Amino acid sequence: MLPGNRLREWRQAAALSMNEVAAKVGVSRPVAYQHEAGGFKNPPAWIVRAYAELYGKPTAKVLAELTRPMAETGSREKRRMKHTRKVKGQKSA
Repeated sequence: MLPGNRLREWRQAAALSMNEVAAKVGVSRPVAYQHEAGGFKNPPAWIVRAYAELYGKPTAKVLAELTRPMAETGSREKRRMKHTRKVKGQKSA
C-alpha cells in the first residue's frame, strides 16, 4: 500500500475534507496533502498525536503511515521529480 493511502482511507471513512483535517490537525492544507503522500523521516510528535486522536488510531500506526519511504511507493510524484531533475540537468544544444 502506498504511504498516505491509509491516511486517505481514514479521512474518507471519517467523511472529512482535506480542509477539515488540516484545521483539526493544526497544519495548512498543503502540509496535510504532504502527510497523505508520506515519506517523512521525522514528523513532529504533536502531528502524529493529532492524527492518532483524529482517527482514533494508535500513534505507532499513524507514525508508520507518515514515515513509510516514498522509494517503496513508485509514486507518480516521485517519478515526476526524477524526470524534472533529468530535464533540468540536460545541456541545451
